[in-house]
Formats: sequence, structure tokens, C-alpha cells
Amino acid sequence: MSEPLNVLLLEDEPNDAELVLRALRQAGFEAAFQRVDTAHEFEQRLKSELDVILSDFDMPSFSAPQALEILKRSGMDIPFIIISGTIGEDVAVEMMRKGATDYLLKDRLGRLGISVRQALEQGRWRKERNKAAEVLMESKRFLQSTLNALTSHIAILDEQGTIIEVNAAWSRFARENDFRGPSRGVGDNYLALCDSSVGKYSDEAASVAAGIRAVMSGERREFQLEYPCHSPLEKRWFVVRVTQFSGVGPVRVVVAHENITERKLAEEALRESEERFRQIAENIQEVFWISDIEKEKVLYISPAYEHIWGRSCDSLLKAPRNWLEAIHPDDRDRVQHAASTRQRIGAYDEEYRILRPDGTLRWVRDRAFPVCNAAGKVYRIVGVAQDITEHKNARDRLHEQASLLDKARDAILVRHLEHGITYWNKSAEMLYGWTMEEVRGRQAADFLYRDQAAYQQAVGAVLAQGEWSGEIQQITKSGDAILVEGRWTLVRDEAGRPQAVLAINSDVTEKKKMEQQFLRAQRMESIGTLAGGIAHDLNNVLAPILMSIDLLRLTSRDERAKEVLSTIETSARRGADMVQQILSFARGVEGRRMLINIRTIIEDVQHLVQDTFPKDIRFQAEFDADLPLFSGDHTQVHQVLLNLCVNARDAMPKGGTLRVSAASLEVDSNYASMTQDSKPGRYVMIKVTDTGVGIPQNLLERIFDPFFTTKDLGKGTGLGLSTVLAIVKSHGGFLNVYSEPGNGTTFTACFPAAEGLNEGLAETPDEKHPRGNGELVLIVDDEAAVRTITQQTLESFGYRVLTASDGTEAVALYSMHRGDVAAVVTDMMMPVMGGQVTIQVLKRLDPDVKIIAASGLSSESSSTRAESLGVDLFLPKPFTAQTILAALKEVLRGQS
Repeated sequence: MSEPLNVLLLEDEPNDAELVLRALRQAGFEAAFQRVDTAHEFEQRLKSELDVILSDFDMPSFSAPQALEILKRSGMDIPFIIISGTIGEDVAVEMMRKGATDYLLKDRLGRLGISVRQALEQGRWRKERNKAAEVLMESKRFLQSTLNALTSHIAILDEQGTIIEVNAAWSRFARENDFRGPSRGVGDNYLALCDSSVGKYSDEAASVAAGIRAVMSGERREFQLEYPCHSPLEKRWFVVRVTQFSGVGPVRVVVAHENITERKLAEEALRESEERFRQIAENIQEVFWISDIEKEKVLYISPAYEHIWGRSCDSLLKAPRNWLEAIHPDDRDRVQHAASTRQRIGAYDEEYRILRPDGTLRWVRDRAFPVCNAAGKVYRIVGVAQDITEHKNARDRLHEQASLLDKARDAILVRHLEHGITYWNKSAEMLYGWTMEEVRGRQAADFLYRDQAAYQQAVGAVLAQGEWSGEIQQITKSGDAILVEGRWTLVRDEAGRPQAVLAINSDVTEKKKMEQQFLRAQRMESIGTLAGGIAHDLNNVLAPILMSIDLLRLTSRDERAKEVLSTIETSARRGADMVQQILSFARGVEGRRMLINIRTIIEDVQHLVQDTFPKDIRFQAEFDADLPLFSGDHTQVHQVLLNLCVNARDAMPKGGTLRVSAASLEVDSNYASMTQDSKPGRYVMIKVTDTGVGIPQNLLERIFDPFFTTKDLGKGTGLGLSTVLAIVKSHGGFLNVYSEPGNGTTFTACFPAAEGLNEGLAETPDEKHPRGNGELVLIVDDEAAVRTITQQTLESFGYRVLTASDGTEAVALYSMHRGDVAAVVTDMMMPVMGGQVTIQVLKRLDPDVKIIAASGLSSESSSTRAESLGVDLFLPKPFTAQTILAALKEVLRGQS
């Protein structure tokens, strides 16, 4: 049967490590093997459970002497055996002297098993010997530590009365108190010392000696004597306790000598304190009382009870229920409930009315506090009751005045100049959201103002002029900004010193909004009047054009001319729609939404582009067979396509291809996490792609900013793309852009498809998401989010994945895993090494490598360029989970 063995091997050669492992197995060990070759790894693995350490003498970055030094510093007792092919006899002896257990030559591994067993046996013997010695020493240390920790002076006597052991406190006492007699240390006979001290130091010494002898002989089980020991400078008391060890062996007696001066002094102080307490309790105006919970009786009541309650203290001590009978009937149940609760939790604070025997009514405040015994249980209650009748009447008058202020509609608050807010009425609570308890004592500047400068300016005006009024911005508890009209007045004390600020604040936020809305409405009315006039004149211009088109159709037989007439008619009607849109904007009417078939809008734009754009720009339109409808404003969607096409035209001054496509897009969670503003669901995806100059990377983040343009003065306002983005977002869609300088730009606008229509286009999940069979796929993309989402998607559907952030890293990974990588998915545009160069290098490494090229520029040139490099498939970005899975399935078809 194999013997388990936890081995840590320091070896940089895997072949040598395999030889060592084989030698251990041949020796009958089942080795749990850990191989390291650096100091850091060695220190980390030392923390695990190890039976033996085997080390090569010399490695490129580490050596056996260094490892042995680290092991010694760690304090661990682990056998350390050196296995080397070059170590000499003198070096081996030196390593043994430094702590190595044994050494072997690599060509003589046959005795490795014997060496390991000897090392383990020696280690077990040392551990058992050290453990026994440690237990014995720990027992002695524990006994001595226990004795030394005691504050009592402890001495142990043998059967003759000789001191055989003392604790630290005994030694200190013997040194510091030589007036008590000769030093009583180990070896002295304590009985003889006591006998010699009789009459010289203390007569109690004879009693102590007699007590020790009685305990030694067994006449008494223990002996104790308490006695004073006063000097001219101080009073002291001591107590001596004598007990005998029980059990077999010679007689041993323990003498404990304890200084109880503090206890005696505390008892005297307690008696003095009790006397002072009695004098204070009998002379204060408050009632002080003590009750016993278990006995349900009053133990003490101060004389002030007779003055406030008008009843004698003896009547309450004899009948505690008299306290409850004196409470006003309307308050009695409440106070009785609080008192019963007090017996459980030991504390309460109640205000209630009492009826004196003469019929007068008094208000008292009664507070109780618990007193716990040593076990932490409440067994006594102490309390203080005071007459608050005058204070209560004054407070009621103040509350009455405050209630009048609470009825004010304005927020009223008082700010002490140093101690924060002291008053805050109900209207302030309603306006700001904070209660009086939340703001009491807080500085208003800490939570009411963002603009500290404006606040400090207003406070300065109050201090300088005595008052301030004006409008100032404040914030509420919920963080909302409000505008208040404040009237602040400085309050002075009797000496005329500034004491507080009284603020009366009125919320004018809504008032200001109404004023702004009124001014805005006036401006919009003016714009509407102007727009109405312009619309009237434009309609007068457009009406003859529209009417003349029908006449021209009747007289013209040229098909080309008819197409031009159709284009003119479409543009004129579009102009009329735009006029109507201006009127709707000016009059505050929302655009009209309807179900839109994007095919018709693209066809309208196609006619306009072919008739008006330069002839060297070739227009292509592509549609899915089953395009869903979506809800939108027809004119606004037309404007989106027209703006994107115009931008594409301007990006191709030397001509090119303008491709507009429409397709159905099913956005899943993977696609949504890769695309901003998108949500899972079905969309109509419209792509506008040009083969123009492209957009530099440093400008991509600014192209949607209003009034940002790269065009010359007078050739662009910078509103086109910001308008496109606003329209797409207002329809619940999202917009993407992908561009490569010199290779064109693709804008992708997605509008949510109308629900309940074209439902036959959906596929089952199994058909949409084909699964892999454990193939290894290398993903190459400089965007971390794309790498992460693609990796998660492929791993969820049965693939293994490697990722690289650029072409250099991709080539290195492919070289390491060349036989395992089934396919490579690479972006075409990356830093360091672009996709084109990466594909060429991979093809040189392995002409049969399967490559899928991905690009956000889904133009014909991009696809053609990728195919010319020998890729198996071109994939436009962004892609869905279904798209990438289907692409991999197609590329890997026929492979295992």
C-alpha cells in the first residue's frame, strides 16, 4: 500500500522533476507533488501542509542555500534534502551544517526513499520530544504566571514551615516592608520568623504561627486573620489566609497575605458618602427615591416628597400604592403602564399630574434609572421627581404661541449665530422636508444652500444693516432646488448684542416658473405668428408648382421627364410637410405618428439622390424580404435618411458608393450590452454606408454635438447629426456610427418594430442559436467590452475561447495553441497590428486557419478587401449572438 507524502520540489527542469517523482513512487510513496523554481513561489507554498522539501542545488533564479535560509527564518521544522548533479562533498557537508537533512546525487536516486523515510522518522522523533518538553515547560510557566498574576502575596511552605516558593507579589512586599521583620524569602523558615516577631512587630504574629501549625496538623482545614498595621504616615490593613494542599505526598501549606487597605478605606468612604447623601437628599427640592423590584416596596423617599405631594413619607413607605392613588385619574393608566414597563427595562421618564390632599393640582417629572446586581439583573430602581408646574405652564404658553406661527403659510425659522437652528415651524417642514428634530442645532449653511457665497453675502447684510430681503436659491431634503423670497431680521439680546436671525421665507419657485412660461408663451406666439406668415407665403409658392405638375404630365410623353416631374412633386410635397412641421413646432403640437414602411421612404430618398446628387455617386438600396413596420413621424424619419445621405455625399467629393439598407434586427442581451441606449427586442435597422474619407477617431465623440461641424463657413450649421440623434431617440431607438479614415463610414439607425406585426419572422431559440462542440475560438478585438461579451456568448453555447487585444497578442496566442484553435474572429481595425496584417501573418503560420473578419464598416469595399485576404467569412458589426454563432457554424461545418 502506498504511503502518502506531501512534497515541495525546487526544480527548474521538468524532466528531472519527473525522475524524482518516479523514484518516490518506486520507494512506495504516493506523492502529492508541488514544483516551484522561484523564491516567491517557495515562500507561498511553505504555508501549505508539507512532509519534506526536495531541492536542486542551483537554479537560474534560485538556489538551495537561499531556500534553506528562507525555511530557517520561517521557523518551520520540515526535512530539507538536496538533490544535485554537481554538488561536491565539501559543499554538501557545509549545507548539512547549515540545517539540511541529507543530500543526494541525481544519478543515485535509488536511495531517495531511504533518505526520505529517515528524515520523516527523525522529524517525528524531534516533534514528539519537543512537544513533551514544551508541555512540561508550559505547565511550569502557567503555574508561575498564575501565581505572579495574583495580587495577593503567596508563599508555599513545606511540613517544617520553610518557604519553598513565592510569587512576585510576595517578593515585592518583603522588599518594600522591612519594618515587618527579616526578609521572608525562599529558604527562610516562616514559622521561626513569626515566633521571633512576637512583641517586636505585631502580636498577631503568634496567632498566625498557631494557625499555620493547626492547618499543618490537620486540626483545621483553613485559617484566616484580619489585622491593622498602621504606621505614623499611613493606615493599612492586612488579611492572612492559610490552607493545605490536598492529595498524596508531603504536607504543603499555602500562605496568602493580602493588603486590604483599599477595601477598608472604601468602606470608610462609603460610610462618609452615605452620610453626605443623606444630608443632600434631605435638603434638595427634588424628590429622591429608591424602590425594591422584587419586594415591590419603597426603600427610601426624601423629605421633599412631603412638600410637593403634601403627604408624609411614612405613608408611602408603609403603603407604596399611595403614590399611584395621588396621580390624576386621566394620567393614572398611562403612568401605571410606564411603571410596569420600568420593572422590565428599569428606566422611564414621565410627566404627569398629581392631586394634593388640599385639592391643588401639580405637574411633576418623574425619572427612573436601573441598578443591577453582579449578575447584571435589575434589582433596584432609583428615581428623581421634580415639580415642573411653573415650567409646564410657561411651556404651554410657548406652544400656544408656536402653534400660531405654525399656521403661517411662510417658512419661519430662527438661527442662533453660533448654535444653529433653534426654531423651525410646520410650514418650514412642508417646504424643505426636514422636521424640527432633524434640523435642531444644525447650521443652515450645511444643508440649505449650494451657493455659499450668496448665503454669506445675505448674512453679512443682516449683521451690518439689521435686516435683509431678496430672492435666494435653496435646496430641499430631496435635493430639489427652490427659489425663496426671504425677509431676515437680526434679533438682539437685552444688552444689544446680536443673538439670532429670524427668517421668514416664501417659496416663489412656481411663481417664477409661471413668469418664465408666460414670457416663453409670448415668444412662441410671436414665432407662431411669424411661422404662420412664412407658411402662407411658402404654400403660395408651392401650390402653383404642385398644380402645374399635373398639367405637365398631360402634355409630356417622355418617361424621363415624367420621372423628373415625380421627383419635383415629391420634393414639393415634402416641403409642404416641412412647413406643417414648423407650424406644429411653433404652436406646440407634437408630430403625427403612424405605421411606417421604411421601404417607401428609402425609395423616395433614392429618387431624390439620383436626381440631385453628383453622377459619380452610385446609390444602392437593399431590403429584407419581410421588413416589419414601426411607429413614427413620416417627415422626421425622412429627414433622418436625407441628413445622413447628404453627409455621405459630402464625404465623397470624388465620388463613390452610397448604400442604404433596411433589415429586421432582433437585439438580444449580448447585443444590448455592447450597444449604448439599446434594449432587447425587435428593431427595424437602417444602415447608410459611404465609401468616403471617413471620420478621424478624435472627432467621432463630437460629431453629435450641436453646432459642431468640420465644414467651411457657410457650408454647414452642425445641426444635422444632432437632429438625427434627437429624432431616433425620440422614437425609442438608438444610433451607431463606425468609421475608418480612408475607408468610409456607416451610420446605423434602429427603430423599435411595431408589436404584434410580422410575428412569423421569429425563429425558435434552437434554430437561432446553434451550439458548438468544445471548439477553441480565438477572439481578436481592441474593445474590451466586445471581447468580453463575445467570449461570454460563445462559452455559453459550447465553445472554448481565447482573447487577444491586438494582432501581436493574437499571433503569440495562436502560435502557443496552434493545434487547438479551430477558428479566429478578428476585427479589421486595431492599434499596434491591424486586422489585415494579422490575417496575413496567421495565414503564413497556417494556410488552413479558419478566419472570420469583422468590421463596423459594412461597405462593399470592406467585404471585398477581407475576402481578398483569404478569410472564410465577413461579419458586419455590431453582431448579435445568433449572427456570430451562425457564422461559426458555417465556417466550422464538417469539423469535429
